[in-house]
Order: sequence, then structure tokens, then C-alpha cells
Amino acid sequence: MTTISMTKKISKTTGATITALVNHSVSGYGKLTAVCDALIADGHTDLAAYRAPAKGEDRTFYESLLNYVVKGFPAEAQRVLRIPAKELSEAEKALKSKWGRNKGREVGNIRNAMKAALHRDEGNGAQTPTTEEAKIFERLAAIAKKAQKMKEPKFDVVTFNKHINAALKTLANKK
Repeated sequence: MTTISMTKKISKTTGATITALVNHSVSGYGKLTAVCDALIADGHTDLAAYRAPAKGEDRTFYESLLNYVVKGFPAEAQRVLRIPAKELSEAEKALKSKWGRNKGREVGNIRNAMKAALHRDEGNGAQTPTTEEAKIFERLAAIAKKAQKMKEPKFDVVTFNKHINAALKTLANKK
């Protein structure tokens, strides 16, 4: 292995690769925010649902989350993830393992972003939304969450939250 002096500049080709990576990452931030906004608008605000359910618990939400994550993977990754491991070659098993870890990482990224989005106004160091629409969105989501936790509400919480979710969807589509 050759050692390169730390005073030598990065080549333009390597620099373009770095720039492409950062550009891709930065554009992903906005998409992750849009994902969180859509999940909140749909009422998926229980952070526990973003972890694998214990044996015997309902897996509907979690499995649908995994399915949508896998749809974002390349076709070959999707193929090996669908096939039982005992039917795969050693190389395919290694590929399945790699993409299985990536699946978990992506779900973790969504879970962490949801946690930040849901706790934005609690002063935990996360950035507070700057646009008026974002502030309204966050307040409505917090109100819906509080309504769900009420012990003996004097109104129909389900109907109330349906209306809030409709408002959240309207706001999410404007971003």
C-alpha cells in the first residue's frame, strides 16, 4: 500500500465522487423530513412501532415499513431478500445478510428522524421548524398526540384526530 502525503490535494475525479456523495446525502435529508411528515400525518406517531415487535405482537405496521424500505433497494437485493436462505448460494447468502443489515439501518434512520420530528418542540436540542407551516404542522401533531393520551375526553377523540390528520396531510402536501 502506498502512502500519500497529506499535503497533496484530492484529485478532481475523487473530489467529484465526494461531491456526488454529499449532494446525494443532502437531498436525502429533505426526503427523510417528507417521510416523517407523511407518517405523522397518517397518525403513525408511536415510536415503539418503529422497532421489531415482540413475538406474538401485531406486525402489520412494522412489516409494511420493511416492505417499503426493501422496495427502495436494487432489484438484486430485493430478489435475495425474498428467497429463503437455505435456497441461496454462499455468495447470495452474504448478499442477503448485507441487505438485511441495510434494511435495519434504514428503519433505524426513519425511527431516529421520527423521534427528532416528534420531539422538536420539547427543547432537546433539535432544530425548531422555521416556517409558519412547519410550526403549525408540529403543533397539530402534538395536539393529536395529547388527545390520544387523554383519560376521559369530553369529545370523540377518533373524529377529532381524523380532522387533525386531514389538516396535517394538507400541510404535508404543501411542503
